[in-house]
Amino acid sequence: MLLSSVVAVGQQTLVVGQITDYATGAPIPNASVMFRFTPFGTATDEDGFFVLRGDSLRHPVIEITAIGYLPFHAKIKAGRQAALHASLKEEPTPLDELIVTPHRDERAWHIVRAAAQNAIPAAQPEHEEVKAYLSHLTPQMLKRKIWKKITDATNDSTSLIAVYAEKEGNATAALFPEASYRQLLHPLTMPIDFNCNSLLINNRACPSPLGKNGRRWYKYYLADSLSNDTSTTYVIHYRTRNPYSLSLNGEMQIDSASNRLRSITATTPPTANVNLIRELSINQSYDGQKIQDTRHVLIDLIRQSDSTHRFFPSLYGVSRLTSSNIQQTDTTDRVIDNSDLETIERLRNTPFIKFVNWTVMTLISYHAPAGYIDVGDISQLMSFNRQERFRLGIPLRTSAKLMTDWVVGGYGAYGFRDKGWKYNAYVQYQSPTELRHQVGVSVTNDYTRIGAHAFQDFLLENRTGRGFTDFMTGLLNFMPHCRDYIPQRQISIYTRHDIAPRIELNAKINIGQTGLGNYDESGQYAYARWNQFHYFDHHSLQVAMRFSFDDTRLRLHQQRIYLYGRKPVISLGAELGTYRLAGKSYRPYGRIHATIRQNIAAGMAGNIDYAFEFGRIIGEVPYPLLYAFYGNETYAFDRYRFTLMNNMRYAADTYFGLHVLWNMGGLLFNSIPGVNRARLRELVEFKAAYGIMRNNHNNVTTLPTEFTAMKNPYAEIGVGIGNILGCGDVMFVWRLTNRNDKSSPTWGVRFRLHILP
Repeated sequence: MLLSSVVAVGQQTLVVGQITDYATGAPIPNASVMFRFTPFGTATDEDGFFVLRGDSLRHPVIEITAIGYLPFHAKIKAGRQAALHASLKEEPTPLDELIVTPHRDERAWHIVRAAAQNAIPAAQPEHEEVKAYLSHLTPQMLKRKIWKKITDATNDSTSLIAVYAEKEGNATAALFPEASYRQLLHPLTMPIDFNCNSLLINNRACPSPLGKNGRRWYKYYLADSLSNDTSTTYVIHYRTRNPYSLSLNGEMQIDSASNRLRSITATTPPTANVNLIRELSINQSYDGQKIQDTRHVLIDLIRQSDSTHRFFPSLYGVSRLTSSNIQQTDTTDRVIDNSDLETIERLRNTPFIKFVNWTVMTLISYHAPAGYIDVGDISQLMSFNRQERFRLGIPLRTSAKLMTDWVVGGYGAYGFRDKGWKYNAYVQYQSPTELRHQVGVSVTNDYTRIGAHAFQDFLLENRTGRGFTDFMTGLLNFMPHCRDYIPQRQISIYTRHDIAPRIELNAKINIGQTGLGNYDESGQYAYARWNQFHYFDHHSLQVAMRFSFDDTRLRLHQQRIYLYGRKPVISLGAELGTYRLAGKSYRPYGRIHATIRQNIAAGMAGNIDYAFEFGRIIGEVPYPLLYAFYGNETYAFDRYRFTLMNNMRYAADTYFGLHVLWNMGGLLFNSIPGVNRARLRELVEFKAAYGIMRNNHNNVTTLPTEFTAMKNPYAEIGVGIGNILGCGDVMFVWRLTNRNDKSSPTWGVRFRLHILP
């Protein structure tokens, strides 16, 4: 129970809240809520919510009763306003009224399986209504300036402060930017089909109670049967076997005549091993192929031990998803109305909320809003690498406040070791349509990684920054052996098109020059200043297509963030290019590349995230155009780098790569008393690569000594512990092949900062 006193309103005592089932978290409708020994009372609505008012009460006590549940009492301060969340425990009933035996459990399971086998695919909801509130504002919080600024800005005496409202794609947001809410509230809008064997909740696999392996994860009880003239409706309760795993508790109603599901409620246990989400409840009802879906989510923006000792409020979200041919009949105060929109608008215009919004938007987009310009990509502000040692830059672009459809941007950067200025400038146009259509031109004179090619972005779609790296490896990239940069100067004309909602076509023309690193007579790398590189002419045409089936995208100012679904994402690319070294004629080459990646739901066993890539270079090319297997010589763990392989160790013109990460979701840790409270995750990773040098590329340029052909397949395996303190992973990695190669370690301990769902 959470009891929070807010601001006094005369002598009237006002209580708002929700009544739910203690075991399942499902709302309890028609529960009686009264001030004891007074005429003031009310009843909860279909979602368990109530508003209770009473005048001239000295020592008010809330009394809550519901059929089948034990009574509940709570003391309230007189003349104040309070938010109350009460969880009622079921009242024990005599065995002759409700008998639960193994026979009944077996019968309940057979009824569930019959309903699953006779299920009709329901049309996905088309009309969405999503709303979010700040909740759990305790008296202690209201004494602090940070939260008092929010409550003062609303001029609102309610305990739930509206901060986000969205209906049919039109959104209004305060406190955080719209894109942040779309990420946080993703569990409210993502497709959830209970007829599948597993559900995807925040990219985590959750076993479905209707799945064919459901009995492995749940217990089923035939709680009741409701008869009418034509059929009987079975009421079946299901409970998770392990409340510390990501699983569900709830109830389903199944029609005996058609053996089909009529409705289902599902709630995550409060102890479930999932971050941020304290509670998610789903209520779906079916009428043939029509579906109504109501969901509630309680998100702890900062992890807190329990509901009574809070230092930060929670985010309470509610959504209603309906098919287009279902009339919305709900008229509760959670439907978007003008008062909520006015509250959100007032919040948006306060200086404090503007600052919070600016901070969050910077973290999401890597661009800091500054009026008519944005500062960023902020990763260009400062970085470390072997060639430049320390790099300082000034990245800018026009903001959406200045131009919505156009953006002009770029950066200038200076390396303190190589004494050179680098730059990039671009102009881009995006059509104001639902499908993305972009066209742009850019000019670049900067370093690039040896072996880099545009198709590596198939793996790194949401990453920002320079090169093939994440935050931790980029931070540690100043280590002595990281020396894989070469200069590149080119003009690029590019276009990006959505030819269908989940099919993208990208094309790019590059005209420019690529540098050749300096090597001594033995082929060893020699440091070179910015103006001491030799260049060769290099032009290319690149075409790529991306096919996805169920992923979700967030659109920022001419940026796109992908939230992956459970089905494969397939990317295909082809490049046709030509190059010319000094004194020689142009020579053509080609490249094909394919990547497939997927997050496979594995029920209670977590999820398996894999990525497989294949490519081939046709023709003889200078060594900077070969494919370089990206090693990792830092102590950080990078998802798409080979942990125990030296950088620039192997090159190939035909190559394969496999990256598998199994997040077991706490399958073992969740069963260990005490340890299960830490919400740790078991991690298993496997990486493999193989490359072939089919052509004699030494005929074009001499390969550096570090570049060698891969004689045997490379493979490594690792085990680790994830979600340490909610943000850290530690991996223990062993090399399985090429163990005689003494130039790189055969085992190691690596870490990364990573927030898991």
